[in-house]
Amino acid sequence: MRNRILVTILACLLFSLNAGAATTVIGTVADASGGLLANGTIQFKLSQEGTVTDPLLLLQNPTITCTITTGVITACSVRGNDEISPAGTVYEVQIFDADGITLLPPRTYSITGATWDIGTQTPNPSSVQTGIHGASLHSGDVIPAANQEFGAFYSDFGEIAAPANPGANVRRLFVNSATGELSVRTTAGVTTSLEAGGILSAANR
Repeated sequence: MRNRILVTILACLLFSLNAGAATTVIGTVADASGGLLANGTIQFKLSQEGTVTDPLLLLQNPTITCTITTGVITACSVRGNDEISPAGTVYEVQIFDADGITLLPPRTYSITGATWDIGTQTPNPSSVQTGIHGASLHSGDVIPAANQEFGAFYSDFGEIAAPANPGANVRRLFVNSATGELSVRTTAGVTTSLEAGGILSAANR
């Protein structure tokens, strides 16, 4: 009888540990060509240990890994930063493709609310890095990014096949695997090499 009561108490305790409020993370991730990322992972690491009160827990900061399937972040939840003490914690977020290649370097976000869509969020400015290797975040349609200054940095581009045409008034910069040259693709589907003296004329826009 005592063992049965103990098992019941432990089961209730485990339930209460998992029943605390959590923030569901959603969003859609695209690769460098604008297509949905076939498979990958998104990782979250709390900036420091903290506590929550429903139930009373000490939150350590191991990495939380969620799956990206056909571009969609699935079955992903974390404790919101607005519920964690001390105040001011953030999550470091990274995105990887199926081979473990970094698509989005570490960026920090404050994650709050019942549902948090990464495609509509802006990372903390001090965490934004240049040299992103090919991930963009979507919420439904493409969400435009804020202006960014590269400063004294560079970006590496791997070769890819000519991507799909970008939307209106957009240019798509890539390294063309057919020529090995840095190129631009226009809305009209015109691909122009920037290494062969090519100039985008008004007729090609």
